[in-house]
Amino acid sequence: MSLFVKTFNLKTYLIICGIYVWSLMLISLFLYRLKYFFQFKQLCLYTFSSFIELFFIFLSCYILFQLIKSIKFSKYLYSLIFIILFVLYFIQGITFYILGNFLPILAIENLHEYKYYFNNLNLLIFILGIILLLTSTYLLYISKNIKTKDTFNIKFFVILILTVCILFIPTIRRHSPAFSLLTNCLKVFVFNNNFKLTNLQIEQFLKNEQIKNKEYPFLKDTVYNNDKHFIQDIESPNVIIIFMEGISTKFISCYENNFFNITPNIDKFANNENVCKFDNYYNHTASTFRGIIGTLSSAYPYHGGYEEGIGWAESDNSERYKQTKYSSLPKLLANIGYNSIMFSPHIDKSAFSNMIKMLGFKELYFAQKNCEELLNSYEYFNEYLLSDKGIFLSLKEYLRKYEKDTEPKFICLYNIGTHALKNVNENGKKYEDGNNQILNRIHNLDYEIGEFLNYFYNSPYAKNTYLIITTDHCTYYEPAYKELFNNEPIYCFIDKIPLLIYNPFKTLPKNIDTNFRSSLDFAPTLLNLLNRKNIQNSFLGHSLFDLDPYNVNIGIYADCSSSIIVQIKGMRYFIKDVPNKYYTEAEEYLRLIKIYQYYEQKNKLFPE
Repeated sequence: MSLFVKTFNLKTYLIICGIYVWSLMLISLFLYRLKYFFQFKQLCLYTFSSFIELFFIFLSCYILFQLIKSIKFSKYLYSLIFIILFVLYFIQGITFYILGNFLPILAIENLHEYKYYFNNLNLLIFILGIILLLTSTYLLYISKNIKTKDTFNIKFFVILILTVCILFIPTIRRHSPAFSLLTNCLKVFVFNNNFKLTNLQIEQFLKNEQIKNKEYPFLKDTVYNNDKHFIQDIESPNVIIIFMEGISTKFISCYENNFFNITPNIDKFANNENVCKFDNYYNHTASTFRGIIGTLSSAYPYHGGYEEGIGWAESDNSERYKQTKYSSLPKLLANIGYNSIMFSPHIDKSAFSNMIKMLGFKELYFAQKNCEELLNSYEYFNEYLLSDKGIFLSLKEYLRKYEKDTEPKFICLYNIGTHALKNVNENGKKYEDGNNQILNRIHNLDYEIGEFLNYFYNSPYAKNTYLIITTDHCTYYEPAYKELFNNEPIYCFIDKIPLLIYNPFKTLPKNIDTNFRSSLDFAPTLLNLLNRKNIQNSFLGHSLFDLDPYNVNIGIYADCSSSIIVQIKGMRYFIKDVPNKYYTEAEEYLRLIKIYQYYEQKNKLFPE
């Protein structure tokens, strides 16, 4: 041991730490390849890129050692560098094993989601890694042979420059753990204002002859342009919206028959003679906070749930953000006599609850209230959330309680059981062999929807209620998703989503092709169905029964330019890849969105 310590020099330290950190990445790569399909050439690319990155760091440290005269300072510096490097590689390794990719921008903006990833084994690996690094550092500290025998040589600089040139190759940089993380963090925290507006651009927007109210420039007096009428013999039908958490049409059999009989009850609902199925309909934003606000307000909300300190669910932000005024459906309908009610699986004291309150619902049935006033039991309440069974039982009990009430109701329900990275509990309905958690939780939700529909069809509401089944956003591409659609190009969080509308007045066709439009158009479409044309609003979208004024549709799932998906006639592109023919229109549309968000931050979208 003493001989090892005597010969333990800087080069040995750098090599040991470099190999150890590299081994973390190699283990993650091979474990992922054992679990999921992963092309061998991709495995080689990740392996080579991480090696080049570590070689660059190794060589930089070695050259720096030749230049720094203070041995003590060198020890502190290299210890810090490799501990930081270990933490970065640990994060990227765990992320790769879970997602098959390094930490994406969306995950950086939602770092809280890593509570789902962190377990005792990962904690043990992390602790052992830190111990090994500290042990190596201690050996370096007590070593008497700290000075390397190698003399400074210009060839080190030449090799370093060649390595830097290799790292500047975009493919290498994207597949190297530390540099890809640095790039994504810069995009989120530094370069996320690619479409930042100048005062001149805002002034030019205000000079537009259509702008009548410069204090609230998005305010207008009509919701839609057509003269179609969809309700008869009743002035204000009830509306019930089921926001299924995170479900794309590829998991619903009546849309895309990828999985036999996974959603028998939703399929049966879609086949009902009163139900209209909307095809080629996409979500326009994500995840849940943006999705629900954006759908109910026809908006591109600036803030999501978690955004590295500025999201709804961080600090006391929700107390401030809930002061924002949107022209939301519950608020607008409350002004014309509707009682607006929200059923949520969350507890009252939560950021999600504050977001719901901001939208203007009159009655809020959160987890505790559902348990105490409707279920008379906490049987379905666990980990501060109400299960899917509990939330649908609550809705059914509420409707049964107010069956004879004549006041029109606007009711929304949001479930949590199909949230990403979850599986059904031991009493849940699993799909076939139960090996895929996405299929399990969707099949289980379908069962609970079926139980609710059994009540609905036999209730008075079946004659006077629009029942709408949709979602807050499409399915997240977690590992269970990649198991099923591994070869599919992924446009994070922008995909086709369901929209099924039960129309007791039979004034809708059986199918409507939306021609690749999005949930941005949901709110004006619903008011169109209710024949409520002349209502003051600040919607960005248009009724699906009106012509779409744009050739492009924009999907934004985080406040960063690389999170922007431009959809053109069914084809999806990242903003940098938009064909030249449509780039100008896409740029103008994005500028409009940014101007909207500018006034949102000033709380000048909709007056009190």
